Amino acid sequence: MKKKLLPLAMLAGLAGAVGTAQAAHVNPDGLGQVLIYPYYTTLDGQHTDIHLVNTTNKTKAIKVRFLEGQNSREVRDFHLYLSAYDHWSGVITSTGEGDSKVALFRTGDTSCTVPTIPQAGVPFTNIAYTSDKGTNSLSRTLEGYVEIIEMGELGEEDDAGNVTEYGVRVANFDPAHAAKHINGVPKDCSALVKAWTAGGNGNGQWLGGANATTVNIQPGTGGLYGFASVFNVAEGTSATYSATAIANFNTLDVLHAPTGNTRPSLIDIGIPTAVGSTTVSVVDGASVFNDSFDVTSTNEADPVSALLTRATLKNDYVTDAGLNAETDWVVTFPTKRFYMIDDVRNAAGVVTTSNQALRRPFTSEFTANMACEHIEVGYYDREEGSVNIVTEPVFSPAPPTGSTSWELCSEVNVITFNDSNILGSSLRYGLSLEDGFDNGWATIDFTQTASATANPRTVIGDAYTYAGLPVAGFAVIKYSNGALAGGVLSNYAGVVEHKYTRQITTNTP
Repeated sequence: MKKKLLPLAMLAGLAGAVGTAQAAHVNPDGLGQVLIYPYYTTLDGQHTDIHLVNTTNKTKAIKVRFLEGQNSREVRDFHLYLSAYDHWSGVITSTGEGDSKVALFRTGDTSCTVPTIPQAGVPFTNIAYTSDKGTNSLSRTLEGYVEIIEMGELGEEDDAGNVTEYGVRVANFDPAHAAKHINGVPKDCSALVKAWTAGGNGNGQWLGGANATTVNIQPGTGGLYGFASVFNVAEGTSATYSATAIANFNTLDVLHAPTGNTRPSLIDIGIPTAVGSTTVSVVDGASVFNDSFDVTSTNEADPVSALLTRATLKNDYVTDAGLNAETDWVVTFPTKRFYMIDDVRNAAGVVTTSNQALRRPFTSEFTANMACEHIEVGYYDREEGSVNIVTEPVFSPAPPTGSTSWELCSEVNVITFNDSNILGSSLRYGLSLEDGFDNGWATIDFTQTASATANPRTVIGDAYTYAGLPVAGFAVIKYSNGALAGGVLSNYAGVVEHKYTRQITTNTP
């Protein structure tokens, strides 16, 4: 017989792959139980389309959540029941004028939601941020980001009326069949609404009792992917990006929380009760770091934060005047709220008026509409920074000019280059480049704090420490050529995904 020996490095990689398959991880292939869409906007006449696809043969119960960009307060959420192989979409737009202008979600999709979304759409609300030390203006709803969390899979009865492997069994209740499309329309969305309704108008199968929300439902398995498109109709441009996917988020628990509740959220990552901790796999190039976190501590968001924590972020910029080029970067901190807000863990309708004690890796409390985090920024042109006048020999590449100390003060941040304003953001931070730096690439370092007394920029697991901040986002680059003959617009926009490095160290016993 022939035997082939694998190199040790390959064996280590295979071992890491096994760990990744069993633990929560960011899936580079884009499929997961949790999807993070790092940006939506309705500013400057723009609107944002949200798309979600179920690639599995199971009907999914899904939480769809919209969060405003200043302090990550929830501005609207609902349940979506997505049948096998279904594609769901909707649009975030706006309505009203002046101080009354508010974001609005509208969909023409027939997939079942609870509550039912009216044809005119459902406006966002400021209920969750009227006392968070920021403005309570509805304008905060106009820009933010989106979370989608799988709550579980719905059971479907067979011809004999049996539902197997699906939580608590209730006869004559077939939620998966109710959500299933027949000739392009779900069979009976009202059955799902009634399951969450008490009294004469409902039967309340998902209400009351410790196990009620698990009736005919089992833990989720993932297989979701999503993307969003930011449209500017007046400019004739669109920018489309893929959602960040977390696979194996929670394969142990049914997360089917009642409607009107801020749960499930990113702190509901799976908990193996036998060991009392949550396991994650963080991939850094060819290395896989399998780690666990004590979820009985106050740092329930640490497992997801570790998955998203990066030491540096890198991407391109283009500002050539001859091309009328502009560049905006979206930099979102999806878990920031869990380190400074008490009521993200509260039951429905319970609002805390003050922020909790600040915890690492974030260093600033939210007050006066901001919670600023120090970053360090540097940039190169496309010739290694060689447009600089260097008076003595230096090693190539030359140091980047424009290195500076900066702060990002929101959950969603938009960095603009040389007064670009593609996204029309109200959470905008401008970077003025030195002459000669019309295009190139830039980098952000998240590991350094503004002072030695600040919280360390670290997320600490049982085995490893992750330096930096949990981040997601992308760059938008736009070229404007105006109108061609016949008034046809000749403008173009594209998305470039951010690139990252990690800084992971082994904990000392």
